[in-house]
Amino acid sequence: MAQFTQTVALLKADLKRDWLKIGIWLVVLAGLFVAVAAKFEGIYGTPKQISTIATTLKGQAMVSLFGPLTTHSLNTAIIFASEMMVFWGIFMVIFNYSLAVGASRGQEESGLTEMVLGGHPVGRLAPITAAALELVVADGLFAVITGAGMMAANMPGSDMNGNWLFAVTLGAVGLSFGLIALIFSQLVADSHNVAIYNYAFFGITYLIRMMTDVSNPDYTWLLPFGWIEKAEIYTQNNWLPVGLLLFLEVVAFALAVVLNENRDIDAGIIQVRGGSRQSRFLRGPASLLFWNQKAISGFWIIGMAVLGSSYGSVFNSISKIVNESPVVQQVLGQAGMRKISETQLLSFVGILGVIFGVLAIVAGAMVINHLYTEERRGYLQLINTKPHSRNYLLATYVIYGLILAIVIGFVA
Repeated sequence: MAQFTQTVALLKADLKRDWLKIGIWLVVLAGLFVAVAAKFEGIYGTPKQISTIATTLKGQAMVSLFGPLTTHSLNTAIIFASEMMVFWGIFMVIFNYSLAVGASRGQEESGLTEMVLGGHPVGRLAPITAAALELVVADGLFAVITGAGMMAANMPGSDMNGNWLFAVTLGAVGLSFGLIALIFSQLVADSHNVAIYNYAFFGITYLIRMMTDVSNPDYTWLLPFGWIEKAEIYTQNNWLPVGLLLFLEVVAFALAVVLNENRDIDAGIIQVRGGSRQSRFLRGPASLLFWNQKAISGFWIIGMAVLGSSYGSVFNSISKIVNESPVVQQVLGQAGMRKISETQLLSFVGILGVIFGVLAIVAGAMVINHLYTEERRGYLQLINTKPHSRNYLLATYVIYGLILAIVIGFVA
Protein backbone atom coordinates (compact mmCIF):
# COMPACT_ATOMS: atom_id res chain seq x y z
CA MET A 1 0.00 0.00 0.00
CA ALA A 2 2.99 2.32 0.28
CA GLN A 3 2.85 2.88 -3.49
CA PHE A 4 -0.56 4.53 -3.09
CA THR A 5 0.48 6.89 -0.26
CA GLN A 6 -1.10 10.40 -0.47
CA THR A 7 -3.51 9.38 -3.24
CA VAL A 8 -6.36 11.26 -1.58
CA ALA A 9 -4.23 14.41 -1.23
CA LEU A 10 -3.35 14.28 -4.94
CA LEU A 11 -7.01 13.70 -5.82
CA LYS A 12 -7.96 16.86 -3.91
CA ALA A 13 -5.24 18.78 -5.74
CA ASP A 14 -6.43 17.46 -9.13
CA LEU A 15 -10.04 18.41 -8.39
CA LYS A 16 -8.94 21.86 -7.23
CA ARG A 17 -7.05 22.28 -10.51
CA ASP A 18 -9.80 20.95 -12.80
CA TRP A 19 -12.97 22.02 -10.97
CA LEU A 20 -13.79 24.69 -13.56
CA LYS A 21 -13.25 22.34 -16.51
CA ILE A 22 -15.34 19.61 -14.88
CA GLY A 23 -18.04 22.11 -13.92
CA ILE A 24 -18.34 23.51 -17.45
CA TRP A 25 -18.48 20.05 -19.01
CA LEU A 26 -21.13 18.91 -16.53
CA VAL A 27 -23.26 22.01 -17.08
CA VAL A 28 -23.07 21.59 -20.84
CA LEU A 29 -23.42 17.80 -21.07
CA ALA A 30 -25.81 17.05 -18.20
CA GLY A 31 -27.74 20.32 -18.46
CA LEU A 32 -28.30 20.11 -22.21
CA PHE A 33 -29.17 16.41 -21.97
CA VAL A 34 -31.87 17.05 -19.37
CA ALA A 35 -33.15 20.12 -21.25
CA VAL A 36 -33.60 18.09 -24.44
CA ALA A 37 -35.36 15.34 -22.49
CA ALA A 38 -37.77 17.89 -20.99
CA LYS A 39 -38.66 19.28 -24.44
CA PHE A 40 -38.73 15.97 -26.30
CA GLU A 41 -42.44 15.35 -25.81
CA GLY A 42 -43.20 18.47 -27.81
CA ILE A 43 -41.08 17.15 -30.69
CA TYR A 44 -42.14 13.48 -30.75
CA GLY A 45 -45.23 13.33 -28.57
CA THR A 46 -47.95 12.06 -30.90
CA PRO A 47 -48.21 8.53 -32.34
CA LYS A 48 -47.96 9.93 -35.89
CA GLN A 49 -44.74 11.81 -35.14
CA ILE A 50 -43.29 8.74 -33.43
CA SER A 51 -44.22 6.48 -36.35
CA THR A 52 -42.66 8.84 -38.89
CA ILE A 53 -39.37 9.32 -37.05
CA ALA A 54 -39.23 5.56 -36.38
CA THR A 55 -39.30 4.96 -40.14
CA THR A 56 -36.40 7.37 -40.50
CA LEU A 57 -34.40 5.79 -37.67
CA LYS A 58 -34.75 2.35 -39.24
CA GLY A 59 -32.93 3.47 -42.40
CA GLN A 60 -29.41 2.10 -42.82
CA ALA A 61 -27.78 5.52 -42.57
CA MET A 62 -29.45 6.24 -39.24
CA VAL A 63 -28.84 2.69 -37.98
CA SER A 64 -25.13 3.16 -38.62
CA LEU A 65 -25.21 6.49 -36.79
CA PHE A 66 -27.46 5.73 -33.80
CA GLY A 67 -27.79 1.94 -33.72
CA PRO A 68 -30.72 -0.33 -34.62
CA LEU A 69 -34.28 0.40 -33.53
CA THR A 70 -35.66 -3.09 -33.02
CA THR A 71 -38.75 -2.65 -30.86
CA HIS A 72 -42.23 -2.29 -32.37
CA SER A 73 -43.92 -0.72 -29.33
CA LEU A 74 -42.55 2.81 -29.48
CA ASN A 75 -43.03 5.88 -27.30
CA THR A 76 -41.34 9.22 -26.73
CA ALA A 77 -38.79 7.88 -24.24
CA ILE A 78 -37.68 5.04 -26.54
CA ILE A 79 -37.19 7.46 -29.44
CA PHE A 80 -35.19 9.74 -27.14
CA ALA A 81 -32.95 6.87 -26.04
CA SER A 82 -32.44 5.73 -29.64
CA GLU A 83 -31.36 9.19 -30.78
CA MET A 84 -29.32 10.29 -27.76
CA MET A 85 -27.51 7.22 -26.40
CA VAL A 86 -24.76 6.95 -29.02
CA PHE A 87 -24.62 10.69 -29.63
CA TRP A 88 -24.11 11.56 -25.94
CA GLY A 89 -21.77 8.62 -25.51
CA ILE A 90 -19.42 10.32 -27.97
CA PHE A 91 -19.46 13.52 -25.90
CA MET A 92 -18.71 11.54 -22.74
CA VAL A 93 -15.70 9.91 -24.40
CA ILE A 94 -14.33 13.30 -25.50
CA PHE A 95 -14.86 14.71 -21.98
CA ASN A 96 -13.01 11.83 -20.34
CA TYR A 97 -10.19 11.93 -22.88
CA SER A 98 -9.60 15.61 -22.10
CA LEU A 99 -9.60 14.98 -18.37
CA ALA A 100 -7.48 11.80 -18.44
CA VAL A 101 -4.69 13.18 -20.64
CA GLY A 102 -4.41 16.37 -18.62
CA ALA A 103 -4.30 14.51 -15.30
CA SER A 104 -1.66 12.04 -16.48
CA ARG A 105 0.77 13.09 -19.22
CA GLY A 106 -0.07 16.75 -18.87
CA GLN A 107 1.13 16.66 -15.27
CA GLU A 108 4.31 14.85 -16.22
CA GLU A 109 5.18 17.23 -19.05
CA SER A 110 4.75 20.22 -16.75
CA GLY A 111 7.24 18.67 -14.30
CA LEU A 112 4.74 18.48 -11.43
CA THR A 113 4.74 14.68 -11.19
CA GLU A 114 8.52 14.50 -10.88
CA MET A 115 8.53 17.29 -8.31
CA VAL A 116 5.82 15.62 -6.20
CA LEU A 117 7.39 12.16 -6.31
CA GLY A 118 10.90 13.44 -5.73
CA GLY A 119 10.27 15.94 -2.94
CA HIS A 120 7.39 14.47 -0.95
CA PRO A 121 6.45 11.12 0.64
CA VAL A 122 4.15 10.18 -2.24
CA GLY A 123 3.68 6.65 -3.54
CA ARG A 124 4.80 5.77 -7.07
CA LEU A 125 1.25 4.86 -8.13
CA ALA A 126 -0.50 7.71 -6.33
CA PRO A 127 -0.60 10.12 -9.34
CA ILE A 128 -2.19 7.64 -11.77
CA THR A 129 -4.62 6.44 -9.09
CA ALA A 130 -5.63 10.02 -8.33
CA ALA A 131 -6.19 10.62 -12.06
CA ALA A 132 -8.43 7.53 -12.25
CA LEU A 133 -10.39 8.61 -9.16
CA GLU A 134 -10.89 12.06 -10.65
CA LEU A 135 -12.55 10.39 -13.65
CA VAL A 136 -14.74 8.38 -11.27
CA VAL A 137 -15.83 11.57 -9.48
CA ALA A 138 -16.59 13.45 -12.72
CA ASP A 139 -18.55 10.59 -14.32
CA GLY A 140 -20.33 9.84 -11.04
CA LEU A 141 -21.50 13.46 -10.80
CA PHE A 142 -22.71 13.31 -14.40
CA ALA A 143 -24.69 10.13 -13.68
CA VAL A 144 -26.30 11.59 -10.54
CA ILE A 145 -27.21 14.92 -12.17
CA THR A 146 -28.50 13.29 -15.34
CA GLY A 147 -30.47 10.59 -13.52
CA ALA A 148 -32.16 13.13 -11.25
CA GLY A 149 -32.86 15.42 -14.21
CA MET A 150 -34.40 12.57 -16.21
CA MET A 151 -36.68 11.78 -13.29
CA ALA A 152 -37.77 15.43 -13.20
CA ALA A 153 -38.29 15.53 -16.99
CA ASN A 154 -40.74 12.59 -16.74
CA MET A 155 -40.96 11.81 -20.45
CA PRO A 156 -43.90 9.68 -21.64
CA GLY A 157 -42.80 6.04 -21.58
CA SER A 158 -39.89 6.62 -19.17
CA ASP A 159 -39.48 4.86 -15.83
CA MET A 160 -37.11 5.10 -12.87
CA ASN A 161 -35.14 1.98 -13.84
CA GLY A 162 -34.64 3.21 -17.40
CA ASN A 163 -33.75 6.77 -16.34
CA TRP A 164 -31.00 5.67 -13.97
CA LEU A 165 -29.76 2.97 -16.36
CA PHE A 166 -29.47 5.64 -19.06
CA ALA A 167 -27.45 7.96 -16.80
CA VAL A 168 -25.21 5.24 -15.34
CA THR A 169 -24.50 3.72 -18.77
CA LEU A 170 -23.34 7.05 -20.17
CA GLY A 171 -21.15 7.65 -17.14
CA ALA A 172 -19.73 4.12 -17.36
CA VAL A 173 -18.84 4.31 -21.04
CA GLY A 174 -17.12 7.66 -20.49
CA LEU A 175 -15.15 6.28 -17.54
CA SER A 176 -14.15 3.18 -19.52
CA PHE A 177 -12.64 5.16 -22.36
CA GLY A 178 -11.05 7.58 -19.87
CA LEU A 179 -9.23 4.68 -18.20
CA ILE A 180 -8.25 3.31 -21.61
CA ALA A 181 -6.74 6.76 -22.24
CA LEU A 182 -4.58 6.21 -19.15
CA ILE A 183 -3.20 3.08 -20.86
CA PHE A 184 -2.18 5.08 -23.92
CA SER A 185 -0.68 7.67 -21.57
CA GLN A 186 1.81 5.01 -20.47
CA LEU A 187 2.57 3.80 -24.00
CA VAL A 188 3.60 6.97 -25.82
CA ALA A 189 5.96 9.78 -24.99
CA ASP A 190 3.85 12.95 -24.93
CA SER A 191 0.27 14.18 -24.57
CA HIS A 192 -0.01 15.11 -28.25
CA ASN A 193 0.59 11.54 -29.35
CA VAL A 194 -1.60 10.24 -26.52
CA ALA A 195 -4.49 12.26 -27.97
CA ILE A 196 -3.81 10.87 -31.46
CA TYR A 197 -3.80 7.29 -30.18
CA ASN A 198 -6.94 7.89 -28.13
CA TYR A 199 -9.00 9.33 -30.95
CA ALA A 200 -7.66 6.80 -33.45
CA PHE A 201 -8.73 3.97 -31.13
CA PHE A 202 -12.16 5.50 -30.61
CA GLY A 203 -12.58 6.27 -34.32
CA ILE A 204 -11.80 2.67 -35.28
CA THR A 205 -14.16 1.38 -32.58
CA TYR A 206 -16.95 3.68 -33.76
CA LEU A 207 -16.53 2.80 -37.44
CA ILE A 208 -16.57 -0.93 -36.68
CA ARG A 209 -19.71 -0.39 -34.59
CA MET A 210 -21.35 1.35 -37.54
CA MET A 211 -20.58 -1.60 -39.81
CA THR A 212 -21.72 -4.27 -37.35
CA ASP A 213 -24.98 -2.45 -36.61
CA VAL A 214 -25.83 -2.46 -40.31
CA SER A 215 -24.59 -5.97 -41.16
CA ASN A 216 -25.09 -8.01 -37.96
CA PRO A 217 -25.96 -6.25 -34.65
CA ASP A 218 -24.88 -9.32 -32.65
CA TYR A 219 -21.24 -8.51 -33.48
CA THR A 220 -21.66 -5.15 -31.73
CA TRP A 221 -21.25 -7.05 -28.44
CA LEU A 222 -17.54 -7.30 -29.31
CA LEU A 223 -17.05 -3.53 -28.99
CA PRO A 224 -17.05 -1.59 -25.69
CA PHE A 225 -18.76 1.42 -27.25
CA GLY A 226 -21.42 -0.85 -28.73
CA TRP A 227 -22.42 -2.09 -25.28
CA ILE A 228 -24.38 1.11 -24.62
CA GLU A 229 -26.83 0.09 -27.35
CA LYS A 230 -27.34 -3.30 -25.72
CA ALA A 231 -28.70 -1.69 -22.56
CA GLU A 232 -32.03 -1.40 -24.44
CA ILE A 233 -33.14 1.63 -22.44
CA TYR A 234 -36.88 1.79 -21.64
CA THR A 235 -37.54 -1.57 -23.33
CA GLN A 236 -35.60 -4.37 -21.61
CA ASN A 237 -33.52 -2.12 -19.30
CA ASN A 238 -30.59 -4.52 -19.45
CA TRP A 239 -27.93 -3.78 -16.80
CA LEU A 240 -25.47 -6.35 -18.20
CA PRO A 241 -23.62 -3.74 -20.35
CA VAL A 242 -22.99 -1.67 -17.20
CA GLY A 243 -21.44 -4.73 -15.56
CA LEU A 244 -19.27 -5.34 -18.62
CA LEU A 245 -18.14 -1.71 -18.64
CA LEU A 246 -17.25 -1.89 -14.94
CA PHE A 247 -15.22 -5.04 -15.59
CA LEU A 248 -13.45 -3.29 -18.49
CA GLU A 249 -12.66 -0.35 -16.22
CA VAL A 250 -11.01 -2.61 -13.63
CA VAL A 251 -8.94 -4.35 -16.33
CA ALA A 252 -7.97 -1.05 -17.98
CA PHE A 253 -6.85 0.51 -14.69
CA ALA A 254 -4.89 -2.61 -13.72
CA LEU A 255 -3.10 -2.59 -17.08
CA ALA A 256 -2.35 1.13 -16.79
CA VAL A 257 -0.85 0.55 -13.32
CA VAL A 258 1.36 -2.30 -14.58
CA LEU A 259 2.61 -0.18 -17.47
CA ASN A 260 3.18 2.79 -15.18
CA GLU A 261 5.43 0.69 -12.94
CA ASN A 262 7.59 -0.27 -15.90
CA ARG A 263 8.39 3.09 -17.44
CA ASP A 264 10.26 6.23 -16.49
CA ILE A 265 8.52 9.50 -15.70
CA ASP A 266 7.84 11.59 -18.83
CA ALA A 267 8.68 8.64 -21.08
CA GLY A 268 6.62 6.05 -22.93
CA ILE A 269 6.81 2.28 -23.29
CA ILE A 270 6.89 2.66 -27.08
CA GLN A 271 10.29 3.90 -28.17
CA VAL A 272 10.30 7.25 -29.93
CA ARG A 273 11.30 6.87 -33.56
CA GLY A 274 14.20 9.03 -34.66
CA GLY A 275 13.35 11.71 -37.17
CA SER A 276 15.20 12.86 -40.24
CA ARG A 277 18.24 15.00 -39.59
CA GLN A 278 17.13 17.48 -42.23
CA SER A 279 13.72 18.12 -43.70
CA ARG A 280 13.08 20.42 -46.63
CA PHE A 281 9.46 20.71 -45.46
CA LEU A 282 10.02 21.97 -41.91
CA ARG A 283 11.27 25.44 -42.76
CA GLY A 284 9.25 27.56 -40.33
CA PRO A 285 6.42 27.79 -37.78
CA ALA A 286 3.65 27.29 -40.37
CA SER A 287 5.01 24.05 -41.82
CA LEU A 288 5.93 22.77 -38.34
CA LEU A 289 2.41 23.48 -37.06
CA PHE A 290 0.86 21.72 -40.04
CA TRP A 291 3.14 18.71 -39.54
CA ASN A 292 2.25 18.42 -35.85
CA GLN A 293 -1.49 18.93 -36.36
CA LYS A 294 -2.05 16.90 -39.54
CA ALA A 295 -3.28 13.75 -37.80
CA ILE A 296 -5.74 15.50 -35.46
CA SER A 297 -6.95 17.72 -38.31
CA GLY A 298 -7.49 14.65 -40.48
CA PHE A 299 -9.59 12.99 -37.75
CA TRP A 300 -11.74 16.11 -37.46
CA ILE A 301 -12.29 16.41 -41.21
CA ILE A 302 -13.14 12.74 -41.75
CA GLY A 303 -15.40 12.61 -38.69
CA MET A 304 -17.35 15.72 -39.70
CA ALA A 305 -17.71 14.44 -43.27
CA VAL A 306 -19.21 11.18 -41.98
CA LEU A 307 -21.50 13.05 -39.57
CA GLY A 308 -22.68 15.44 -42.27
CA SER A 309 -23.38 12.68 -44.79
CA SER A 310 -25.31 10.70 -42.19
CA TYR A 311 -27.62 13.62 -41.42
CA GLY A 312 -27.85 14.58 -45.08
CA SER A 313 -29.15 11.12 -45.95
CA VAL A 314 -32.37 11.74 -43.97
CA PHE A 315 -33.33 15.10 -45.53
CA ASN A 316 -36.04 13.47 -47.64
CA SER A 317 -37.83 12.08 -44.61
CA ILE A 318 -37.55 15.09 -42.28
CA SER A 319 -40.48 16.93 -43.87
CA LYS A 320 -42.76 13.89 -43.39
CA ILE A 321 -42.91 14.25 -39.60
CA VAL A 322 -45.87 16.64 -39.82
CA ASN A 323 -47.11 16.77 -43.39
CA GLU A 324 -48.21 13.13 -43.61
CA SER A 325 -51.13 13.90 -41.32
CA PRO A 326 -54.43 13.87 -43.33
CA VAL A 327 -55.88 16.57 -41.05
CA VAL A 328 -52.94 18.90 -41.67
CA GLN A 329 -53.15 18.26 -45.42
CA GLN A 330 -56.86 19.10 -45.46
CA VAL A 331 -56.45 22.30 -43.45
CA LEU A 332 -53.37 23.72 -45.20
CA GLY A 333 -53.90 22.48 -48.73
CA GLN A 334 -51.19 21.65 -51.25
CA ALA A 335 -49.50 25.06 -51.20
CA GLY A 336 -49.51 25.15 -47.41
CA MET A 337 -48.06 21.65 -47.23
CA ARG A 338 -45.25 22.66 -49.56
CA LYS A 339 -44.51 25.70 -47.43
CA ILE A 340 -44.49 23.78 -44.13
CA SER A 341 -42.25 21.14 -45.71
CA GLU A 342 -39.73 23.80 -46.72
CA THR A 343 -39.94 25.38 -43.26
CA GLN A 344 -39.27 22.06 -41.54
CA LEU A 345 -36.29 21.30 -43.73
CA LEU A 346 -34.81 24.77 -43.28
CA SER A 347 -35.30 24.50 -39.53
CA PHE A 348 -33.48 21.15 -39.54
CA VAL A 349 -30.66 22.60 -41.63
CA GLY A 350 -30.45 25.57 -39.27
CA ILE A 351 -30.05 23.30 -36.25
CA LEU A 352 -27.37 21.29 -38.04
CA GLY A 353 -25.65 24.54 -39.00
CA VAL A 354 -25.40 25.52 -35.34
CA ILE A 355 -24.07 22.08 -34.34
CA PHE A 356 -21.52 21.94 -37.16
CA GLY A 357 -20.54 25.56 -36.53
CA VAL A 358 -19.87 24.94 -32.84
CA LEU A 359 -17.82 21.83 -33.61
CA ALA A 360 -15.81 23.72 -36.24
CA ILE A 361 -15.11 26.54 -33.76
CA VAL A 362 -14.00 24.02 -31.13
CA ALA A 363 -11.56 22.42 -33.59
CA GLY A 364 -10.10 25.78 -34.61
CA ALA A 365 -9.88 27.01 -31.02
CA MET A 366 -8.02 23.86 -29.98
CA VAL A 367 -5.33 24.63 -32.58
CA ILE A 368 -5.00 28.25 -31.46
CA ASN A 369 -4.82 27.12 -27.82
CA HIS A 370 -1.71 25.09 -28.71
CA LEU A 371 0.17 28.38 -28.93
CA TYR A 372 -0.27 28.87 -25.18
CA THR A 373 0.35 25.19 -24.38
CA GLU A 374 3.55 24.96 -26.41
CA GLU A 375 4.85 28.24 -25.02
CA ARG A 376 4.20 27.05 -21.45
CA ARG A 377 6.05 23.79 -22.11
CA GLY A 378 9.03 25.57 -23.62
CA TYR A 379 8.66 24.20 -27.15
CA LEU A 380 8.48 27.65 -28.75
CA GLN A 381 11.91 28.60 -27.42
CA LEU A 382 13.42 26.61 -30.27
CA ILE A 383 11.28 28.43 -32.84
CA ASN A 384 11.95 31.84 -31.32
CA THR A 385 15.68 31.44 -31.92
CA LYS A 386 14.85 32.18 -35.57
CA PRO A 387 14.16 35.77 -36.72
CA HIS A 388 10.35 35.49 -36.54
CA SER A 389 8.20 38.16 -34.91
CA ARG A 390 5.62 37.37 -32.25
CA ASN A 391 2.87 38.68 -34.51
CA TYR A 392 3.92 36.27 -37.25
CA LEU A 393 3.86 33.36 -34.80
CA LEU A 394 0.41 34.35 -33.48
CA ALA A 395 -0.92 34.84 -37.02
CA THR A 396 0.34 31.38 -38.00
CA TYR A 397 -1.75 29.64 -35.33
CA VAL A 398 -4.81 31.86 -35.83
CA ILE A 399 -4.84 31.44 -39.62
CA TYR A 400 -4.38 27.67 -39.38
CA GLY A 401 -7.23 27.45 -36.84
CA LEU A 402 -9.52 29.56 -39.06
CA ILE A 403 -8.72 27.51 -42.16
CA LEU A 404 -9.35 24.26 -40.29
CA ALA A 405 -12.68 25.55 -38.97
CA ILE A 406 -13.76 26.62 -42.47
CA VAL A 407 -12.72 23.27 -44.00
CA ILE A 408 -14.56 21.32 -41.28
CA GLY A 409 -17.73 23.38 -41.83
CA PHE A 410 -17.44 22.88 -45.58
CA VAL A 411 -17.03 19.10 -45.46
CA ALA A 412 -19.89 18.83 -42.93
